Amino acid sequence: MSMIRSIKTVNVSLKSFPCIRHARLSTTSNASPDLKGIEHRWAKMKEGDQLDVLDYLNERLAQPWQDLTRDEQRALYYIYFGEWGPRSPKPQRTFAALVLGGLFAGLTLVALGVGLTNYAVDIEKDEKLKELETKLVQLQEKELALEQRQNRGWWFWK
Repeated sequence: MSMIRSIKTVNVSLKSFPCIRHARLSTTSNASPDLKGIEHRWAKMKEGDQLDVLDYLNERLAQPWQDLTRDEQRALYYIYFGEWGPRSPKPQRTFAALVLGGLFAGLTLVALGVGLTNYAVDIEKDEKLKELETKLVQLQEKELALEQRQNRGWWFWK
C-alpha cells in the first residue's frame, strides 16, 4: 500500500511539470501515430497530438529520406509546406485581430474627419484673411493718396 502511494505522489508531481511529463510519455511510446489523411486532420488536431506527430517525424528525419514511408513523407511535406496556419488560403482572423482592425479603422476615420474639419476651417479663415488684407491694402492706398496730395504743394491743386 505504501508503495502505491509513493508512485501516485511521483505521478502527481510529474503532472505539475508538463515538459517532464511530455518527455516521459514520448520516450515510452514507440508506436507511430496515424499519418493517413493528416492533411485533413492537422488543423483540427489537439496541440498535444500535433506535438506527438512532430516528435515522431523529427525522430524519423534522422534517417535518410528514402527510408521514410510514403505517408511519413506526405505528412512531413504538409506540415512544413502545407496550406495551414499562415499559409492557408483563407486567413483565420482571431477575435483580437478583428478588434484591432476595427479600432484602427475607427481611429483612421476619426483622424480623417478631424483633418477635413480643420481644412474647412482653414479655408474659411483664409477667405476672411484675404478680405481683411484687401481692405487693409485699400486703406493704405487711400492714406498714401492723401499724403501725396498734401505733399504736392499749392500749385498742383486740381
